[in-house]
Amino acid sequence: MSWKNIKLGHKIMIGIGIILFMMLIVGGWSWLGINQIVLDAHEMSDGNRLVGILLQREVDHLNWAAEVNKLLTDDNVTELDVETDPTRCGFGQWYYGDERREAEAMLPALKGLLQEIEDPHTHLHESAVRLEKAFSPADPELPALLASKETDHLAWAEKVQSAILTKSHDVGVQLDHTKCDLGKMLYGEHGQSIARADSVMAGLFETIKAPHQHLHETATNIDAALKANSFDQAFEIYQSETAPLLQQNRRLITQMRQHAAGRLQGLVEASHIYATETQPNLDKVQSLLADLIRITRDNVISEERVIQGAVATRLAVMVISTVALILGVLLAIFIARSITGPILMAVKFAQLIAKGDLTDHLN
Repeated sequence: MSWKNIKLGHKIMIGIGIILFMMLIVGGWSWLGINQIVLDAHEMSDGNRLVGILLQREVDHLNWAAEVNKLLTDDNVTELDVETDPTRCGFGQWYYGDERREAEAMLPALKGLLQEIEDPHTHLHESAVRLEKAFSPADPELPALLASKETDHLAWAEKVQSAILTKSHDVGVQLDHTKCDLGKMLYGEHGQSIARADSVMAGLFETIKAPHQHLHETATNIDAALKANSFDQAFEIYQSETAPLLQQNRRLITQMRQHAAGRLQGLVEASHIYATETQPNLDKVQSLLADLIRITRDNVISEERVIQGAVATRLAVMVISTVALILGVLLAIFIARSITGPILMAVKFAQLIAKGDLTDHLN
């Protein structure tokens, strides 16, 4: 059947059908393109959010390690103030929660690395627990300082003995128990800061204060005896009072020195744990986090790709719309001519009949 033999109503329906079909193509292409853009944007957003989370966890662990290190290097820090439970830190909450499973569902390539990071992350936090148990705040110089105080008192006692033996009228030593080197430490800011940081040392400081004061008081009595030329009395005071008090003071100073050395050993052990456990596990965690970030960035759609998809969709819609517009115009002209042509022929035929010409005919 030729186009001329198709009824006028059918021709109009065909033209409208073609236009509707072209509109359907344009709408379908637009919907598919926009839907893909939305999906790509969601993927990009989720990927960027995951990268942000992993970057923040990387920074969190660096800050965490810095706080642990302060315990070993900052004299003002005497207690560990970090999260030691690997399931409760920022990364642990993410790792053992739904967000990790969502990340693995989005990027299955992360699953292996996420399984690998669990052990070093757990060991990292466990090392902080062991470090805290081993640590004791200590002044590295205190054992040597206390040893010097003991030596000072031996020299002090030798001067007292020498004054007695040479029958000097001046004992020649510091008589004020608060002004000798040990006294300055016991009653000064340095000693108070040591006592605040260490309750055991504070107790030893309090214990030695009385015998130390009595020791200096015996020197005052010896000095008075020497000035009175009572040399035998001075010797008796030294033998019966000064010498025993000197030994008692030395024992207490030795206890202080041993205690300070013990705490220093705790500091050394804690530093060893940090160097051999904390730092290596931190390096592993940071390295794996960096790999997770890299894989996420490599596999998640980029902003450039989203933009390219949007541009491609826009171009396709413009081309199809232009084709549909041109085709619609051509169909409108063709159908209009299909309608007006026969009508003009019928009018012309009617005019011929009106003039009495019955020789013409219509197809």
